Amino acid sequence: MSRLLIFFSCCTFVWGQTTIVQGPSSFLLGSFNNGDQVSVQIQTSSCDPNESGENEPVVIRASTGDLFVSIGTYGTVSSYTFKATAAGTLTGQISGSDTNPTYCGTAYDELAVVTVTIASNCSQAVPTPIPSPVGCPVQGWTRGQKIAAGLAAVASAAIGGTMNIASVIGLVCGPAAPACVAALSFGGVGLAAANGILGVFAGVDPPDPNFTLIAKPLIPTYTQIVAQLGITSALATALNALNINSLNTIAYAQAAITSGNRAQGAANASNAFWESAQFQAEENYASILVSLTQAEPGLLANLQNALVAGGYGSGTVTTTDVLSYETSILQNGLPTSIVQVLTQAGVDNATINLLTNFIDALDVTKVAGAFPAQLTNPTLVGAINNFVNITAVDIAGGIVNPLFAGTTGSCPTGWICSGSPAPGFASYAPTTAQYPGGSPFPTSAFSPTIYGGSGVIRQLTSLTWVGGNTYILNLSAGLPNKEPDGTTPVAGWPRAPNGAARLYLTMGDGFGQVAAFDIPSPSPGTFISSPIAFMLPSNSGAIGQKIGVMIYVSAPSSFSANFAITPIAVAPN
Repeated sequence: MSRLLIFFSCCTFVWGQTTIVQGPSSFLLGSFNNGDQVSVQIQTSSCDPNESGENEPVVIRASTGDLFVSIGTYGTVSSYTFKATAAGTLTGQISGSDTNPTYCGTAYDELAVVTVTIASNCSQAVPTPIPSPVGCPVQGWTRGQKIAAGLAAVASAAIGGTMNIASVIGLVCGPAAPACVAALSFGGVGLAAANGILGVFAGVDPPDPNFTLIAKPLIPTYTQIVAQLGITSALATALNALNINSLNTIAYAQAAITSGNRAQGAANASNAFWESAQFQAEENYASILVSLTQAEPGLLANLQNALVAGGYGSGTVTTTDVLSYETSILQNGLPTSIVQVLTQAGVDNATINLLTNFIDALDVTKVAGAFPAQLTNPTLVGAINNFVNITAVDIAGGIVNPLFAGTTGSCPTGWICSGSPAPGFASYAPTTAQYPGGSPFPTSAFSPTIYGGSGVIRQLTSLTWVGGNTYILNLSAGLPNKEPDGTTPVAGWPRAPNGAARLYLTMGDGFGQVAAFDIPSPSPGTFISSPIAFMLPSNSGAIGQKIGVMIYVSAPSSFSANFAITPIAVAPN
């Protein structure tokens, strides 16, 4: 199902279409010409708990290779922008789509609402220069910053879920302390909701015509927790600080969302004054959001200390516990107390429903864990550091031949390959034998090269490591149905106990390791994008050395992996 919009203004052509994508079939989302500015907004939803942990991503691809994304987190909004390098089409599908008849009355339990807008004469700079031509996206954050914010939101929301479950199932407070349970539960769900709306801000861009009014943060009323039976003074203090931070995050995120949408509305109306005013409001609120997010790890550490010092209980939240919690959210919605504060902050019902879906679809393996140890999970600290400190440098910009083109069966041009059997990694052109729905890339690298063994492919880029910078890289991984010969079946993805697939960031001619990332398995016959973000410490020995990229694969016979690298941020001119 699609909705179409076409209009003209001075020197600008704008085309827009909204399409509902369901199921594994490919949907045509739009066509574009060489030089067009293409903006894509994807809102995901599901009626299945743990959907974000089921590896069934929404896949969007441009036939020109300018865009390829796979979004596996449901209950979110994501936006992408690129300048087309040639005429082409944009398509979308949900890889591995299925249904859960227990909770869903539809043929598929995943859905994506995809809005594509095509304009011309747009600047590629971020932040966007004002005034903007009609229909061109007004952007305050780069794609790298939005991805970093989204990763931080998921990590923090998972901790909020653990916190709520641990209190409700009696791991922390015990059965005789209802005030403790209520306080920790509110804090946990509030933390998850606050980070859910941070993720919405990072992805949402629709125009709002009410652009002559500057939105103000509406901070919900909050009744301070006081020391009482089951709640020590230190616990009350720690929870109050965390809750106030969460409520402020909700309020400033909503104000930033409204301001950004109104800046887009003003740009579409060719009103440069209000575009500038709304854009400045959005930037101001966004800077406060960054500081609120930066405070979270310290506030969670204080809460953990208060729980330990107060002699509260500890234990493990299991995946079964998480699934039960998510099912309850799916069936009953968010607690009334949380809905009330969201409403007071000006969050509309559609966004509340989106946040509810974000929480009930969280990957159960990310929420499960030991409590209160989970409060200081290093994954959150790393994700927030990446978000707060991001001066994102896309490593793809320094790579020669990121799509691994070359002579079929030989090491891709510009890369160094090794392995047994030789050459370890090789170039080839995937067909429908490997990817029935079509490969998003004309060429890619594959390993092992003869049905078993190991391979390494590496390149020293033109970029240099700088301490304190955050670096991003979008490695797309594919699991083909057949080997490059088109007939030999592929048994699976290289991973323990059947091998390994790993990305390394390296330094200098010796390719010394700087960081390593395990590459997740796609569904058979599909590619997924696996964006990574890494901040180089200011005291790292890599500073000043050339940045290297290396992929390692080890697998037995009949296991195989394909790779391609694409830009992660807004495409350059």
